Amino acid sequence: MAGYMIALVNNRNTDWLADYMANVPAIIASFGGSYLGASTALEQAEGTMPLPDQAAIFRFPSVAAIRQFLACDAYAPYAAARQAAAATEILMFESE
Repeated sequence: MAGYMIALVNNRNTDWLADYMANVPAIIASFGGSYLGASTALEQAEGTMPLPDQAAIFRFPSVAAIRQFLACDAYAPYAAARQAAAATEILMFESE
């Protein structure tokens, strides 16, 4: 079963984004992952959850691959930069 990761991001500042977007896609790809979509133009269809500033959806070979990506040394400085500048909720699940 494939693993899917959803990131919901609320930025305190966006200084981290350019470096993150220039480098993290290659790290994601090294774990078999790919972006399915990302946007800042979010629209709420239902519910009362506050809208994040941006959302992204990724596909990986498995949830285990997502965990490996999130814990890898190559990603650590980019995760730290994101965590310092944004509040992020990361969800993951497996599905066929």
